[in-house]
Amino acid sequence: MKMKIVRLLFMSFIFSSACFAQTPTVTVSLNVSPGTAVCDNEPVTFTATISGCPGAYIIYWKDGAFIIDTTYSPSTTWNTMLYAGTRQIWCTVDCNPNGNGNASIITMTVDDCSGIEEYENGSQLTLYPNPSLSDIVINAERLQMLPASLTVFDTQGRIVKVSYHIKEHVAVFNATQFENGTYYYRIADKDNEKSATGKFVIVK
Repeated sequence: MKMKIVRLLFMSFIFSSACFAQTPTVTVSLNVSPGTAVCDNEPVTFTATISGCPGAYIIYWKDGAFIIDTTYSPSTTWNTMLYAGTRQIWCTVDCNPNGNGNASIITMTVDDCSGIEEYENGSQLTLYPNPSLSDIVINAERLQMLPASLTVFDTQGRIVKVSYHIKEHVAVFNATQFENGTYYYRIADKDNEKSATGKFVIVK
């Protein structure tokens, strides 16, 4: 009987050791583009580098203590725009049951660059009216740019489908397409060599 108990304890120890050995340590590092100092109307991309996680994982993206978004393997990136201020952006990786979790953090300095007139390369970009409840006009004439595309993002950095038309230096779209709130935009020329960004508010 004693021999059986010893054998069971020994087998339990081996099994526990094997399970422990199969739980790797997960490491996470976080990078950001275009950098840690950005404008509040500027798209930002965070990229996590994960090692030690042999299976599926979940990434929780946090601004301070609040979970803002969630991505799943194999994705390691998060595209967003940030509110003005000093922001602590966390990337928390959950690798269970194939490994433990870990996290990485980047401190961002976000300047308030928004407003009716946006600046890029010393030139002005004009959006009006802002706030708006009807047609919105973006005039890029003083940027000496002929816009060819318009992309609109919500405050979580997600692309919002929008109907618009462009004629020469001006892009026009209607506010009725949006819910109330704050949105960000990016216009670019046909070769994507020149672009400008800004923010507008919808109030109905």
